[in-house]
Amino acid sequence: MEPPRVTRRQLGYGLALAALCRAGPASASAVPARLQADLLHRLAPYDRGLRDRAGPLVSILLARKAGDPSSEREVGDVAAALGTYDRIGGLPHREEIVASSAPVELAARCRSSRIAIAYLAPDVVTDPVAVRAAFDGVNVLTVAPSAELAVSGAVVLAIDLVSSKPKLTFNLTTAQRQGITMASEVLKLMTVIR
Repeated sequence: MEPPRVTRRQLGYGLALAALCRAGPASASAVPARLQADLLHRLAPYDRGLRDRAGPLVSILLARKAGDPSSEREVGDVAAALGTYDRIGGLPHREEIVASSAPVELAARCRSSRIAIAYLAPDVVTDPVAVRAAFDGVNVLTVAPSAELAVSGAVVLAIDLVSSKPKLTFNLTTAQRQGITMASEVLKLMTVIR
């Protein structure tokens, strides 16, 4: 099923509306959990390989730092916000929270559990180079609420705030290494790193 055709202006209005109306209180990452969930929900239909990666169910892994209450709260808030949607990318979904900062372990779990989207809390990524290497060749959309992590190549997609407005950063090289393809009309709305 093709994603609905929308203009750049329509998607921009939608992103701005999500930021203004549904953001809620800020999380430790400074990007409200509700906004992160809204943007993932809006972007999922434009992920051309989502249905093939996911199968009948979109599995979303959310990694938090072990023993850190603020990381636990932040990731829990994102999982709860995602849970308010019946479908992600047109499919039913489930969220799984794990406490780990070992990139190799997280990548292995994504492979073995058919994870379609891996959300990494910023405090989980202590070594962006190690994260990039661990996920190389793993067909999963990696996401984090930090543009720096997309710029460094640690994740494919970053959701950030700049002057209280949502900013999406997409690392094309990392996406290719992880087998992720986004529709061109949505890439026009992002900062694309090559």
